[in-house]
Amino acid sequence: MNQKIIALSIVAVALSTSLFICLGEPKEVRQAKDKANAFKTDLSYSLRNAKTISIVEHPWIYDIPAENERYPDSPPDFEYMRINLTAEQMGQMIELIEKMPPDPKDEFSLCIFDPHHTIEITRHSDVTSFLRVCFGCGDTEWADSAGTAPKLFQGVLRSFIEPLGFQAFRDWADLAKQQEAHTSRAIQRR
Repeated sequence: MNQKIIALSIVAVALSTSLFICLGEPKEVRQAKDKANAFKTDLSYSLRNAKTISIVEHPWIYDIPAENERYPDSPPDFEYMRINLTAEQMGQMIELIEKMPPDPKDEFSLCIFDPHHTIEITRHSDVTSFLRVCFGCGDTEWADSAGTAPKLFQGVLRSFIEPLGFQAFRDWADLAKQQEAHTSRAIQRR
């Protein structure tokens, strides 16, 4: 009798294991993992094949309301900070991206995308790709990949750019007003 129970238990475990292997994880989870892995692969490839990589901190359209409290169609045309990475820095960035686990994001924001950091990747063909990052909402947009930024991408990027002098969070509206005032004074002096 005990042998029958053991045999049935073994069969039940074998069937449930093979069923789990066949069904695996839900389709949505597999797709999310595939998209995160695709983003990581695409970014690694682009960085490795870049002629230049620049990190730029800049204003965005929501920083300066135009007349009648309407926002402009395009961001103001100035930058707060720009660093063109050295070959050594490019290598460090590539290493960080390639070590990053491709786990998909599991939390999403309902905030408006308001990026203040851009990675500009210029290839040898002089085509530039713009990867925009909003640390406020945790979202990333990059037209050169059908993938989605992995869960840890922004943390990895932040750990790379902050030692270079960039700040993930600032009072962007106040900073833009200061820059506009400075630019207006400089134009008036001419």
